[in-house]
Amino acid sequence: MKPHGRLTEQMVADLRQRLLHALAKGPEVLEVDLSQVTYLAPGCCGALLAAAAVAPQVDARLAVTHPNARTRITLLQHGLGDLIDDGVAPPL
Repeated sequence: MKPHGRLTEQMVADLRQRLLHALAKGPEVLEVDLSQVTYLAPGCCGALLAAAAVAPQVDARLAVTHPNARTRITLLQHGLGDLIDDGVAPPL
């Protein structure tokens, strides 16, 4: 999934629906590529959090990739740092 532009508060319901629909398709990992996102509203962080909570119930994992600096800060401020997948394996 590759959203783009400004993800504003008005887009929260649509983003949540798109994430949950994508998870329902049964991927092992749902990658949310934020490379083209220029702004991430706090409510959209809630949509990501909701999808992350549903993912284990369908044997999936949500991975947020390629956030720009501003989007990364927003994710971290809302406690979503664990969803950021930089392609670095966690330590054993």
